[in-house]
Amino acid sequence: MSRYYPVMLRIENRSCLIVGGGAVGVRKAEALLLAGAEVTVVSIDASHELADLEATGKIRVMHEPYHANMLDGMDLVFAATNNTAVNAQITQEAQAAGLLVNSADAPDTGSFIVPATVRRGDLCLSISTGSASPKLAARIRRELEARFPENYALYIEVLATMRNAVKQMTESPEQRGRALEALLDHEADIRIAIEADGAEAALEKARSIAVRAMEQ
Repeated sequence: MSRYYPVMLRIENRSCLIVGGGAVGVRKAEALLLAGAEVTVVSIDASHELADLEATGKIRVMHEPYHANMLDGMDLVFAATNNTAVNAQITQEAQAAGLLVNSADAPDTGSFIVPATVRRGDLCLSISTGSASPKLAARIRRELEARFPENYALYIEVLATMRNAVKQMTESPEQRGRALEALLDHEADIRIAIEADGAEAALEKARSIAVRAMEQ
């Protein structure tokens, strides 16, 4: 079984090709769009979801059979058809062209795998068992989704704002460190403020926590 090197790719404005217009292709297209990629989908019979994305100009759909010339100019390739032979062909041709490629039905044959992911704003948690047990990865993802609910994204935004604010408040590395640690130690208090009164109130709460920590 292959061992993988974990990495986060910056693919904003990068050209990504998805061959396959079914449910798997939809999921990959949506995830790539969230990362700011330029997405092209190859599918004769693209799903309604992909058709909607095409109609709004978010993706480009090529309504024709796959051929190797479609790889030209691409940075990432996803083989996501329901035909094993076609996926194998895409994978082989992409690798021959020096491209990173993911094969949906045979991940070990490609260059990379796509882990189970939990996104909460700028927080991204990825889980992989290296294809040993996708069900375990899915179970861990559900556990993380419960630990980090949707509104956790607002807490991350508060931390980001306060990181910049603390830099303006003091030039002391020690004071900055205490303030930022305090914001983590008081996560529950900040999140309660988010749920009760919203992001602005939570930000004020966080500011008071940081100031007290710097004064210690």
